[in-house]
Amino acid sequence: MSLITTPPPGDSFRREGGDHANLKVTPQDDPNLSVKLSAGNYWNLSGQYLEFAGASSISISRPTGANQTRFVMIGLDDVGNAQAVVGAAVVVTTSSYDLPPQPELPDTPSGGFLPLGAVRVKGTDTQILDNHIFDLRTAQKMTF
Repeated sequence: MSLITTPPPGDSFRREGGDHANLKVTPQDDPNLSVKLSAGNYWNLSGQYLEFAGASSISISRPTGANQTRFVMIGLDDVGNAQAVVGAAVVVTTSSYDLPPQPELPDTPSGGFLPLGAVRVKGTDTQILDNHIFDLRTAQKMTF
């Protein structure tokens, strides 16, 4: 009886917990008004398994008014292209951006769209940081 000592491809990635870093929206290493989307795989609406190589610079459109805020949804379309879907801007009438009125997430485009993250941006923002990004990935870590 011989033991298998060579793990399957991707095993080191799994052991590091990297399997839960697929298709993650993160800020740039040198923050600006764009985000990165890590590489990963997903099933589209047609049942095809697509590989996404990652995107290094997805632009975030901030509202024009200094007292406005909005969400920009980051995701992948049905053919493997990264997209930023811009939501409607909302005027904030209080001193805190955490109080109502809150902006709503934009509608997803027709033809298939996998939402991965939402970026909350104000009209005065000059860079996107970790606390601006909300994870919308549906995959949950499972233990067997």
